[in-house]
Amino acid sequence: MKKLVGLLGIAVLTVIALSACQTLFGRGHGPIESFAFLPQYNPGLSRAVQGQIVESANPKVIEVVVPPGTDLSHLVATLSFNTEATITVISSGQNVAQVNSKTANNFESPVLYSIKTQKDKQPWTYRVMVRHADQNPLLSQIRVVDGSPLQPNFSPNTMTYSSTVPYASNQVTIEATAQSPHLEKMTIGGHEVPGARASVVVPFSGVNSLSVPITTVAEDQTTTSHYTVNILRGQPDHNSALAALSINNAAVNPAFSPAQMSYSLEVPYATTTITVKAAPQSRFASITLEESTSQGGLAPLPSQGNPQSESGAQIDLNQANVMDLVVVVTAQDGTTSDYTVAITRAAPDHNSLLGELQVPGATVSPQFDPNQLQYNVDVPY
Repeated sequence: MKKLVGLLGIAVLTVIALSACQTLFGRGHGPIESFAFLPQYNPGLSRAVQGQIVESANPKVIEVVVPPGTDLSHLVATLSFNTEATITVISSGQNVAQVNSKTANNFESPVLYSIKTQKDKQPWTYRVMVRHADQNPLLSQIRVVDGSPLQPNFSPNTMTYSSTVPYASNQVTIEATAQSPHLEKMTIGGHEVPGARASVVVPFSGVNSLSVPITTVAEDQTTTSHYTVNILRGQPDHNSALAALSINNAAVNPAFSPAQMSYSLEVPYATTTITVKAAPQSRFASITLEESTSQGGLAPLPSQGNPQSESGAQIDLNQANVMDLVVVVTAQDGTTSDYTVAITRAAPDHNSLLGELQVPGATVSPQFDPNQLQYNVDVPY
């Protein structure tokens, strides 16, 4: 008996759970496979118009977009099913029988369809909403990523703009947003993107200016607008100054200043390599390490690493006692600045005196003195 009660309880819980799932997630895929207005049954249409079925809604929703000017008050729908079904329209609380592809309805406001099938105890309900296709092709925004603000300021009815991008740019990203969320598509620089938003990368290499056309097509697939963005290459950066300079993590002499071009540094006699770290003021500038030659020119200095990196560049100092290091900063426009550091190796230490002398277990005499060179040691027999 207890087992029977338990099984009944599980069955009841299962039914409740299934009912809850249907409430939360709907009834699944309904019997309607397609909903359309066909021109052979609707003389005002020049082409077939398909509806979009939203299965997750409760009741389910069918959205239909018809061409502008279509008379919504007298439209005949054609439905296709995945099972045998009876169609009615709920109007003023009454079910009005429908003949597929024959009965006309007024779709100026949503129409509620009730679909009854043999295998389902409850009818399926669909809310059909019909609207005219949007005819607005205008944009609400154009933006050139990393470019200057548009000139003139953006206005939906102004069709031509310009923007300046950094000198080093070899591609430009253009973003556009439509006023209407129903925009059919837009084409930016030859790249077609469906929908009301687009972000397109346009090549910008080897030229100083480029005109990028933007064409939009409204939802009605007929109305268009045409914008143009003129991309201009900016002037190259001319800053060839240093922001920081250090050698072996030590300060140069005098203290570094971007306007000071000559420095000196003494390194210990045993130094075999030096590490140079230098940072330009401009992110567009580059740094090379060179050495002054006896003829007064500059020669590339072999090094490992990059002076602009966190670890710096290492230079061999094994043989040199004097080195005129030149840190050459090259700006984006080719302008250079030479920062010179005269590096000298300190004299070797000449102190050969002892600091201490002991013989464990024995006595040294006289008492140790760094300048006393001879001693006697008494050791046990």
